[in-house]
Amino acid sequence: MSNKYPCYNYEAADIDVTIVDESGQTVQTIGWGRHLKGTSNFYWDGKNNRGFNVIRGNYHPVVKLAVLAGNTNVYDARDKVIQITAGFGLTVKNANLRTTIDTQSAIITTIPAGSEVALTGETGDWYQVEYRSISSVLKGFIFKPLIKVPSNQEIQAIDNAKTRTNANVRTSAGTQYTSKIVLPMNTDIKIISALGDWYLIEYKKDTIYSDQGYVAKLHRCFRRYLEDCPEVWCNGRRYRQSQ
Repeated sequence: MSNKYPCYNYEAADIDVTIVDESGQTVQTIGWGRHLKGTSNFYWDGKNNRGFNVIRGNYHPVVKLAVLAGNTNVYDARDKVIQITAGFGLTVKNANLRTTIDTQSAIITTIPAGSEVALTGETGDWYQVEYRSISSVLKGFIFKPLIKVPSNQEIQAIDNAKTRTNANVRTSAGTQYTSKIVLPMNTDIKIISALGDWYLIEYKKDTIYSDQGYVAKLHRCFRRYLEDCPEVWCNGRRYRQSQ
């Protein structure tokens, strides 16, 4: 869901807004167009230019105003903090989603490696997460070493992926659209962008849509982590991969 943010301009102007993170990295560019004098509102849904969730943290807008007389002003609005409380995380191993922050608590499900989760909080060595499976949204806790929290720059670079099961891909984003092909499990694909619960993907130079629940991300830095880290450690203890 997009949130609304007001912007006041003292005269008619062409307005462009970009959203930047605390490091100064641009995560989203909002083409906004011409506005009359007064208060206008822009909207941002907490996603980057490719439709992926950004990481948790503080963001702010940079507003560029080009008035009709030809003058251009740029307002780096660091005082207009936008706080993102639910951000991007990626499982680096098969990870048990548990009901509480205890390895003896009930397992809700085991989330496959390479799955995106939304990090909504943290307590000690555990993240509180939301995970969207193919059929539902599940909430619980995952042991921190099983989750990679990338930078926004790394998220922007995610492209390579595999289907984690046989995937029915379609001509557009939605189950009401025509099925184009069924991709077998472990098929190599390229993610172009995200649209709601769907990915626009490329397969053999053809662009098609897949439900996100069918796809495991394989960004090069995460793949290296998977290959080099057969076990995880925290506070001097060794844990099984799906703790």
